[in-house]
Amino acid sequence: MNIFVLEVIRSINRTLFLETIGIYSSLDNAIKAIQGLPPESSKVAYNIEKFTLDAKPTNIFGDYGVKDIKELMDMGIIDQLVGEDGNFYYELTTLGQQIASDLTMDDLKFNDDDEESEESDEP
Repeated sequence: MNIFVLEVIRSINRTLFLETIGIYSSLDNAIKAIQGLPPESSKVAYNIEKFTLDAKPTNIFGDYGVKDIKELMDMGIIDQLVGEDGNFYYELTTLGQQIASDLTMDDLKFNDDDEESEESDEP
């Protein structure tokens, strides 16, 4: 059985916060729930994630594809290091740090039609 988790991503003082605000039995119900919320803006975005009940959890710590890492290295965004333990480690280059520091809520937005002002941190 699949469920759909509705999340809000908020930007407050250049820090991103992610909070689950609803769980739904269908994608249609999750989309309908968004319609009753404040519109997306440069400070607020919504995300819907699909999950299968009792499925194996997704490992976000290390299952990156070799192709993805090589691409980031080729672009000069990360450097590969070899630790004393012989394992590979990665760190952001100056370019990578600049890109990360410049990320805003606009980079996460799903709807480019929103032109709401950035006067308030509240949705």
